[in-house]
Amino acid sequence: MRAFAFAFGTALAIIGYSNFARGGTVSSIAVDNPWFRFLLPTLPAGGYMTLRNRTDRPALLTAAHSEACGKMMLHESVSENGRDKMVGVKSIVIPAHGNFAFRPGLYHVMCMQPNMRPGQAVAVTLEFEHLAPLTVEFRVYGATGLRAW
Repeated sequence: MRAFAFAFGTALAIIGYSNFARGGTVSSIAVDNPWFRFLLPTLPAGGYMTLRNRTDRPALLTAAHSEACGKMMLHESVSENGRDKMVGVKSIVIPAHGNFAFRPGLYHVMCMQPNMRPGQAVAVTLEFEHLAPLTVEFRVYGATGLRAW
C-alpha cells in the first residue's frame, strides 16, 4: 500500500510539474499563452501573457525576473500628447476570479539585454504579493510575433 501511495504521489507531482512548466498553474494563479517578441539582442524584448486569478481576492503581480534578461520590468504603453511611450508600473492587479492580459500595445513585461532567440523557451519567475512565486516558460517568437519553428 505504501508503494502505491508513493507511486501515486509521484505521478501527481510529475503531472503537476508538467502543467506548471508549460504555461504555469498553481492553485491560485494560471498563466495562459506566455511569449516574448524578440527583435535583436541590443533591443528589449516584450513579454506577453494572460494571468487568471482563481482566488476570491485580487492578486498583485509585483515583479518578474529571468536569467534570460539583464533586467525585467512591468510596463504599460501609453499615448501622451500624440506620442507613444512606455511607462514602468510598480504592480498589476488581477481581479478576484478575473483575468489580466499583457498584449502588444498595452501592458508587457520588458526584458532588457535579452539573451534568447526565436524558437527557444525561457523561464520567467512572476512574483506576487502574498502568493508563492510562479515560474513559467515563455516561448520566444521573432519580430512578427509568429512561431519561429
